[in-house]
Amino acid sequence: MRSNMKIRNHDPLNVVVVGTPAMDLIAKVSALPHTDRLAIAETYGSYPGGAGANVAVGVARLGGRVGFLGTLGDDEYGQLLLRAFEDEGIDTRGVRIAKGKTSPFCFIAVGPRGERMIFALGGEALLKEVDELELTLLRGDPSVIRDGCASSRRNWGYNRSPRRRRFCFPQPRRPADIWRA
Repeated sequence: MRSNMKIRNHDPLNVVVVGTPAMDLIAKVSALPHTDRLAIAETYGSYPGGAGANVAVGVARLGGRVGFLGTLGDDEYGQLLLRAFEDEGIDTRGVRIAKGKTSPFCFIAVGPRGERMIFALGGEALLKEVDELELTLLRGDPSVIRDGCASSRRNWGYNRSPRRRRFCFPQPRRPADIWRA
């Protein structure tokens, strides 16, 4: 486990992140390919990701008590993502498991200067309704952070923080790097 703390169910959270976790399949290439050209991967790996998930990991590693609101499928990627959250000390009570659905995943080609081509390969386990989430995570008035990809349907959590401590952030430049630190 990387985080020095474990969240207990009665601990109020400092931060709640609303977002879409995804499994990132990352290939490092010497150059991004042009149309109809082949690029040979120098290295390849799969990593937990998604902008919100990356921020939640960063907050947990800084010692914050952080929870995540989002949806995963009951597939292999969903299990890996949930385990990664738990290993980082992130409160997963707000993570909904959608039965029979696939978790979001992306293929990302990364060039030598960090430039990327990102292919979102779908996933059916996406947050759609307010009543799908665990509202008790907002107890204690935590700051609410949403990823830049959160749909307007998910803005409800962003708007319900009593003191309105809300933040929105763009996609991190190198999404897999935080998980390897």
